[in-house]
Order: sequence, then C-alpha cells, then structure tokens
Amino acid sequence: MKSLKSIALAVFLLGSVCGFSQRLDPVPPANNTSKPRSNDESNYASFKDRLFWGGGIGFAFAANQLMLDLSPMMGVKLNERFSGGVGVTYKYSRFYDYFPGVDLVSNIWGGSLFLRANIYAGLYARVEYEHLQIIQKFTERNSPQIRDQFNSFFVGGGYATPLAGKSSAFVEILYNLNDTPNSPYTNPVIRVGFIVGM
Repeated sequence: MKSLKSIALAVFLLGSVCGFSQRLDPVPPANNTSKPRSNDESNYASFKDRLFWGGGIGFAFAANQLMLDLSPMMGVKLNERFSGGVGVTYKYSRFYDYFPGVDLVSNIWGGSLFLRANIYAGLYARVEYEHLQIIQKFTERNSPQIRDQFNSFFVGGGYATPLAGKSSAFVEILYNLNDTPNSPYTNPVIRVGFIVGM
C-alpha cells in the first residue's frame, strides 16, 4: 500500500477546481408589504437555490508515473454556518517498470459524505467519511487482481480566501482517524484548490 500512499498524497497536493452553480446569498423579501416570516424563512433561499455542486480534477506525470483524479461532489447549504453533501471519486495510476518490464496499474473509486461548519472569517471545520474500493494489477501476463477496500474518517479544517468575483481559494488540513498500514493516505492529508461561482 506504500504506492497507494504516494498516489493519494500526490493527487491531493495537486489540488482541485470546484464550480458552484448557485449563489448561496439570502433571499430578499418580495416586497415591503409581505407577511413577516421567521428568520429561517426570510434569510435563506429555497432548497433548490441552496444546492451547490462542483468537483476536483488532479493529474501528475513523472518519468515512471501517471496519476489521474476525478472527484465530483454535490451539497446543500443548511444554514449560515453549516453545509453538507456527498462526493464520488475515481483515481487511476500507473507505475511504469514497477518491476523490470512490468507496470503496476491501480484503479480506486468510492464515495464520501461531508459536513462543514464555518467558524470565523474564512476559517471552517470539516468532517468526512470516505469509502474506497481499490483494485491493483500488474501488467505481467496472468497476473491476478489485488482487491482491497478502505474506510477513512477525516477531521480537520481549512481556510478559504476570496479572489476575484465569486471565486475563492482554499487549503484544508485533515487527519485520518483510521490511519492503519493499509491506509492509502499519509497523515496529515492536505488539500488545496479553488472554488469558482458560475
């Protein structure tokens, strides 16, 4: 699993680019004569307007490695402080000449659930559960597939800073509570990237 640790660390350090299709701003009253509403009703858009989605893409090339990562996600803003959602991920890697004349090909896919809590001025806390299915195979003829699965429980936080328009950059530092020798991650897990409003 050491090769998987190298893959995961490199992919997450590459960062991600996320696109959000909806603004999460409060909805203004229709007019001044409308019936007074509760704080929850007056300060938030409809469920549909609070949905957001995006994804991450990572890739790396080296003399003997090729790594690709695709991680779309979708979530909803629950209130001014909390948001949560789901994500899926697919990672592909190929180590050329892992043994002389033999490559190692890895396919990793799975899903995750996350919850994020805004703390103050761009700082936020994050918890996440992720389940991964891992298949590795050597390109040598008649080589069997090596199958494994792994559950990760991440806790940590991050900081997001606004850029131009509705875009922002973020960095997250997460700690995998299920850090075992079979984990595809090495603590801490660092993610960097951008969020772009559409």
